[in-house]
Amino acid sequence: MIYRYRTTLESVELALTILDGWELNKHKVKVEKAKFQMKGEFDPTKKKKKMTLEQKKKFIEKQNKAFEWEPEKPRNYRPPSDRTVILKNVFGLDEMIKNVTLALDLKEIIKERCERFGKIIKIVVYENHPEGVVSVSYNTVEEADYCVQLLNRGIMRHRKIEASNWDGKTKYKVKESEEDQKRRDQEWKNFLEDEEEAEVEIEDGKKEKEATEMEENKDDERKQSNQAKE
Repeated sequence: MIYRYRTTLESVELALTILDGWELNKHKVKVEKAKFQMKGEFDPTKKKKKMTLEQKKKFIEKQNKAFEWEPEKPRNYRPPSDRTVILKNVFGLDEMIKNVTLALDLKEIIKERCERFGKIIKIVVYENHPEGVVSVSYNTVEEADYCVQLLNRGIMRHRKIEASNWDGKTKYKVKESEEDQKRRDQEWKNFLEDEEEAEVEIEDGKKEKEATEMEENKDDERKQSNQAKE
């Protein structure tokens, strides 16, 4: 094992005199002056490379970051992620695929249920998450804590809800599988067809009603005409 120490010239001479050849733990100590030599070859004709503007910028940023002062966080410090509440088991994947408007409906339901705890900044429904996750971001940590306190293990849509503060790391966005995407596309197609049929039925109903009203008006006119002749 080799040790190197930086010290004065007098100390080096003293170490050479006293420690060289000394036995330590049944091992003989070897003390000698350190030798320094340059790695590679030095070419005095070559100029030192200048840093580019980008390199200078990175160097300055690195220096500033190394010496910048950051105040200590208070004991009761709460990270910004604590303002977001994670709700689980809000929905099932099957019902999300079958009901193409469920994501929008859930946003309204969650908003109505959660806005009593504080000012809501954002609601995100993670449609493809197997745990049925919805995130609710509040303006303050206290509002989020209040939501967690009252909603955790509560019932919503006949489902037992799990509520907790977001850890700031877990990602809940899940890519939809090809099979689920096909099912969702088919359900959306069926939804549009049903909507179209409903519109046709409504339009037919309007026409039928108008025809009935016109016929009734004609009957009234005939009666009035007959009465006038009499």
